[in-house]
Amino acid sequence: MLKTKVARETKDTRDRTTQYFRDEWLSLKAKLFDGNVLRVSAIQKSKNRKSYWKRSSISGKMKMKPEKFKGTEHDLKVRIVVNPDAYQIVSNQEFRQGASVGKYTISQLSTEGGIINVVASSPFEEVEQAQILNFLKSTYSLLQRKAA
Repeated sequence: MLKTKVARETKDTRDRTTQYFRDEWLSLKAKLFDGNVLRVSAIQKSKNRKSYWKRSSISGKMKMKPEKFKGTEHDLKVRIVVNPDAYQIVSNQEFRQGASVGKYTISQLSTEGGIINVVASSPFEEVEQAQILNFLKSTYSLLQRKAA
């Protein structure tokens, strides 16, 4: 909840300020041994309503209402530039848009032009590294090795 991580602020009709935080805690680009290029980006998004003054409807006194944490979600973006000499992209019934893989739900999936683009989101507070590795393994299920 650092001030440097605030992506934007909005005000509602009651003049309460909500801060939207965006923290990209993992950013990786790697050329793999099989010739593919892998890019992974993990982003944590959070909402927090700042404290505000409210007038009581009965007594008319002003009260300070405390900050309120409104929730968090995690986004995972994966891009694999496929080596066309080693792999071909095939469709998979388990790995499709709307499917759940561990704690993630696939919201976007594109396999055009020899590039696999996947965006997945998770409503959970914490996402372990094993969940991300499992998601990457499932993404690789879209690839089928060509005969040598």
